[in-house]
Amino acid sequence: MSRNPSWQHDLPTRAGAWAEAVLPLDRFVPSVAGTFAGNDGTFVLTPEEQRQVGIMLSLYLSDGSKNPVETFGTGTFPFDLAVSSIEIIIEERARK
Repeated sequence: MSRNPSWQHDLPTRAGAWAEAVLPLDRFVPSVAGTFAGNDGTFVLTPEEQRQVGIMLSLYLSDGSKNPVETFGTGTFPFDLAVSSIEIIIEERARK
């Protein structure tokens, strides 16, 4: 089994509502074998090494806690996701 993490970021949704989201890389958290791997510095997200983007519907948030009913719903329900675009936004960091 690989010890390389996948990187996760929660994206709350509302039924019937179109949303635009910006997911800052420094807020992604590591996951190994589907389990939150902590933020103790063991894993470091290196943007240049990322090659894939995935979207997952989960009963749990990236920290392992249950997904709230307000953003996830209950029971069996219809679900669809329309993605207009995914783009990388590179911001110039302030020079010290």
